[in-house]
Amino acid sequence: MKKVMSFLLMVTLFLWSLPVFSVSAYTMPDVEVDTIPAIEEYEQSLTPSVWVGGEKISVGDTIRFAQGGSATMTQVDGVYTLTLDNAKITSDISFTPDEILKMLGLSNQAVTKQFQDSNTISFGLLSNIPLHIVVNGDCSIVDVDYALMFVPVFRGKMVFSGDHLTLSGAEDSFLGLDDGLAEYENILLDYLCNGSAPEDFTEEEYNWVMEQFDKLYEKIVGQYMGIEISDGMRLTLAPTEHAEDGIQITATCYIPIYLHGVLEGNLDDIENSRFYLLLSQLYNYGTLDIRGNQLDPCFNRIKNFENHGTANILINDTLSVSNLHQVEGVLSVESELVEIRKTATFSGGKTNVVGKLQADNLSIIGGDLTVFAPGDTGTALNAMKKFDMSGGTVTATAADYGVYVGSSSDMYSEPGDYMHVSGGSLTATATNSIGTGVYAFCGEDISITGGNHVFRGGNDYFGAVKKARDAAGFSANWADSVLLENATVDMEGAIGFSSSLSPKVTVEKGANITARGIISGIYVYSGDLYLNGGTVDASCVGEGEHRAPILTDDYRFTSSPDDQPYGYIHLADSLTKVDGAKGTTIQSSNLIIDETSSRFMQFLGTEQSSLTLDPVDHGDSYFHYIAKDIPMSVVVTDGHEHSYTEHILVPPTEAGGGLAEYVCDGCGDTYQTALAHTHLGTLVPGTPATCTADGVKDYYTCSCGKYFEDASCLTEIVDLEAWKLGDGKIAKTAHLDQDRDGTCDVCGTAIAQDSTSGSDVSNSQTGENHNALLWMVLLLASGMVVMAAVAITKKKSAND
Repeated sequence: MKKVMSFLLMVTLFLWSLPVFSVSAYTMPDVEVDTIPAIEEYEQSLTPSVWVGGEKISVGDTIRFAQGGSATMTQVDGVYTLTLDNAKITSDISFTPDEILKMLGLSNQAVTKQFQDSNTISFGLLSNIPLHIVVNGDCSIVDVDYALMFVPVFRGKMVFSGDHLTLSGAEDSFLGLDDGLAEYENILLDYLCNGSAPEDFTEEEYNWVMEQFDKLYEKIVGQYMGIEISDGMRLTLAPTEHAEDGIQITATCYIPIYLHGVLEGNLDDIENSRFYLLLSQLYNYGTLDIRGNQLDPCFNRIKNFENHGTANILINDTLSVSNLHQVEGVLSVESELVEIRKTATFSGGKTNVVGKLQADNLSIIGGDLTVFAPGDTGTALNAMKKFDMSGGTVTATAADYGVYVGSSSDMYSEPGDYMHVSGGSLTATATNSIGTGVYAFCGEDISITGGNHVFRGGNDYFGAVKKARDAAGFSANWADSVLLENATVDMEGAIGFSSSLSPKVTVEKGANITARGIISGIYVYSGDLYLNGGTVDASCVGEGEHRAPILTDDYRFTSSPDDQPYGYIHLADSLTKVDGAKGTTIQSSNLIIDETSSRFMQFLGTEQSSLTLDPVDHGDSYFHYIAKDIPMSVVVTDGHEHSYTEHILVPPTEAGGGLAEYVCDGCGDTYQTALAHTHLGTLVPGTPATCTADGVKDYYTCSCGKYFEDASCLTEIVDLEAWKLGDGKIAKTAHLDQDRDGTCDVCGTAIAQDSTSGSDVSNSQTGENHNALLWMVLLLASGMVVMAAVAITKKKSAND
C-alpha cells in the first residue's frame, strides 16, 4: 500500500510541476502598426532642450564662442535646426529631454562635469526631435574626452548639411548613436504581451513575442532614427595626436547611417591608435574614406553595409560585416581579412579588395570584383557555404587558392553547401607551385553552366600531394555531382581539372573545356566521367611525369571488388569525333598494388597504349606510373557548330541601349550582347553660300552626340569640322552687278571691266553684253543680205 501511495504522490508532484503556461488565454495583437499609443504618450511628456558648449540654447537664441563663430537655434513645424557659423566649439553638444535629467537627478552641466571628471564620456540624450545641424563654413567640435555622441531615446533623426565639420577629441574623435531605449523596450514588450504576463505564455507564444519584438523594433528604429550626412556636407573625424582610441563611428541597435556627402577619418600619422566601426546599418551614396593606423589592430563590426557611392577603407586587422551589398560605385578595401558573416552580394560597380574576402554566402550578380591576397600563403576569395555567380567579372589571386568553397583551417575542414556558376567571367589564380585556382569542397553539387572562365594552379604535383593538395586549375571534392555545360572553361595546373570522391562528373552540350596538366588534363578519382556533349580539349604539357590527358582512377580492394564501382569513362554516342592517335578509344588498366588492393584506371588511347606502375623506388611513398604510347593530347567533341537565333530582350530606344540574347538552336547555348541605342536625328539647318563666304549643308545631330548627313542617321559625320570644310561645304557664289556700275550689288566689291568693251568680266554681265553685240551682228548681216538681194534683182532686171 505504501508503494502505491508513493507512486500516486510522485505522479501528483509531476503534474504540479508542469508549466502553468501550458494552457494560455493569450491573444496575439496586431503588430502591423507604426505607432503605439503608449509610446506616443510617453514621448509627448518629454520637453526637449539643447546644450551647446555647456550653455542651454533655446529657440531664437544665438551663442557666440570665444574661439570664434556662433550657433543659432530655430524651430519650424517641430523640426529643430542648429546652425553653426564658422563655430569653434570646445565642449560637446547635447540634446537632452529635461525629464530624463530630472529622473536621473542631474542637470546637463552635472552630467557633462561628472563624466568629464571620470575621464569617460560626455553625452546627450535625444528624444523624438528631428534635428538638423546646418554647418556654414569650417566648423569644429573639440572635447577633452569624446567629440560628439548622441544617445537617442526614440525616433530621433540627426541630419548634417552644409560645408565642413571636424570632430576631434583627446580620447576619441567620435561620431555615434547608441541605444537609450530601455523605456521604449518595456512599452513595446507590454504592448506585445497584450495584458498577459510572460509566465502565462506557452513556449510558442513567447517565441512569437520575441520574434515580433525584434522585427518591430528593427522596423521602427530603422524608420525613425538615424544619422544622415547630406550631399555636399563633409564630416571629418580627426583625433588629436595622442588619442588613445583614435576614431570611433558607432550606431548600434539597428540605427542607420545614410551618407550622401563625405565622411572621412585618417589615422595614418597617429601612432598607437585604433579604429572602431560599430554600426548597424551603413548606406553609402557619397564618399566614405576611412584609413586606420597600420601599427595597431582595431575592432570593426558592421551589421549591414550597402554601397552606392565611393568607399575607401584601410585597416590593419579585420573588417567584419554581417551583410555586404555592393550595388554601384567603387568599393576599395585593404584589410588582413574582410569577414562577411552572412551574405556578400555584388550586383554592380567596381570592388577592389587587398586581403582575404571571406563570406558565408557569396552572390555575384554583376559588376567587377577583384581580390588579391598578398603573401606567400593564403586564399583570395572564400565562400564558406554557398557560392552563386550569374554575372559580372571576378578576378581572384592568391598564393594557395584563388577561390575556396568550404571552410578550412589547420585544425579541421568542413565542406560548403554548393558552387553554382551560371554566367559571368571568373578568373582564379594560385601563384604558389602547389596552389589551386579553384578548390570546391562541397557537400551538395558543383555546376558551371554558363560564362567564360579561367582557372590556373601550380605545377608541382608531388609537392602538392605531400601537403594533401592538388596543384590543379580546378579541384572538385566530395560533391554529389559535378556538371560542366554551356560554358567555356580554360584550366591549367599540374592537373587541369581534378575531381576527388565525387561519384559523377558530367560534360554536357555547349561546354567548351580546355584542360592542360602535367600529370593529366582531366583526372577523376573515385568517380565516373560522363562525356555527353560539347568539346573537351585535354593535354599533358610541360616537364614531369605524364599519365594521360583524360584519366579516371579508383582504388579497389581485391576482397570486395564491387564496393567501389567507379573509375569509368562514359562516351555518349553523339560524340562522333575523338582526335588523338589514330584509333583512340577507351583503354583500361588494373594495376596490382599488393595482395589486397589495386588501382583501376581508364584513359583514352590506342591498343598499343599502356599505363603501368613504375618499379623504380623514387624515395617517397607515392605511386609513380609509366605511360607508354598514350597520346599527350586528345579532343573529344560532338562535332556541333553553334547556330544562334537572336532574341531582343530589351529593344533599343533613343533614350538608351537595349539587350539581345542569342540562343543556339542545336544545343541551347546562350550569350547576351548590349545593343546600341536607336539614333534619332535633329535637323541642324545649314548656312547658304554668298559671294563673300562658303556655305554649309544641312546636317543632323543625335542625343548621343553623333552627327549625320541624313535624317535617317545612316551616314555618320565622324569629324564635323573637317566635314564642313569638305563634303559639307557649299562653294561661294559669283558677284552680281545688274546695274552695270562696276561694283557688286551684294557686297560692293569693285568688279574688273573688259578693256575693249568696258563690260563686266563677271559671268552675269558679260553674258548681257554679248547678247547686245550678237543682235548688232545679226542686224548688220540681215541688212547686207537685203542689200545683196536688191542688187541681184536689179541686175537681173537690167539683163532682161
